[in-house]
Amino acid sequence: MKKTMGIVLIYCIGLFLFSSDSLATDFGTDITIPDGITGTGTGDYGDWWNTENEDQEVEPGNQIGQQWDLEAFFFNNDDILTVIAGFYLFGTVTGNGIPFAAGDIFINTNNDSNYEYVLDIDWDNNANSYKIYDLTAGSNLDGVYYYQNNASNPYRFIPSDSDSPLDDGIFSKYSPLSGTFYYSNNTEITGGDRYAASFDISSLNLNGFTAHLTVECGNDTLRGQVQGGGDNNPVPEPATMLLLGAGLLCLGGIGRKSLLTKNS
Repeated sequence: MKKTMGIVLIYCIGLFLFSSDSLATDFGTDITIPDGITGTGTGDYGDWWNTENEDQEVEPGNQIGQQWDLEAFFFNNDDILTVIAGFYLFGTVTGNGIPFAAGDIFINTNNDSNYEYVLDIDWDNNANSYKIYDLTAGSNLDGVYYYQNNASNPYRFIPSDSDSPLDDGIFSKYSPLSGTFYYSNNTEITGGDRYAASFDISSLNLNGFTAHLTVECGNDTLRGQVQGGGDNNPVPEPATMLLLGAGLLCLGGIGRKSLLTKNS
């Protein structure tokens, strides 16, 4: 009897520890919102340009494919902000013979057209580092490469010698990201290879914000929003719920068995 109970217990522990990467990467709640940029197209291009969804979507008139897709923002109760992307965040993606990099993450706290903070990210260094700055009317913001994608601005922050960071940190890097993840409407995030990075922004002590990220070419734009005073408790993913149910069944069985200038 004791031997049987031990085998069942080992099975249950293994089920929880090894059957789902989502348990090891608890990104919290999906906060992705539509970027509001849509256009017209036909065939595969129409599928990627016409949608208001952020999965399998790029801005109108741009190259399509998973490698250009910025997919989701997540946020958890520890004030960890995570971005998930098909775009290779930790280097460059080449289009028209030009290598393009991911931009900085901008944060708006007033629900207006200005950004108050930026995460200045060193995406491609081995240190995985970032610095948080506050933005002023004179802050130097760089725009995207293609002018027709100006709606995707700002791209990145260029600090001056007089700019001092409010905080700095090391981001968590997932390259590639494994596991299954879902939007808040329980739609699975699809596509091929994807990557993720998580940033601690607890030092800002934010009570609601909007986050913005684009890539150097402006091919895709990603936005996320946390309502002020909102509850950021994560919505369990379907895979997680299945595992939890299986684990409870196991335990139950044991019991029975026994360049832009920021506007002011």
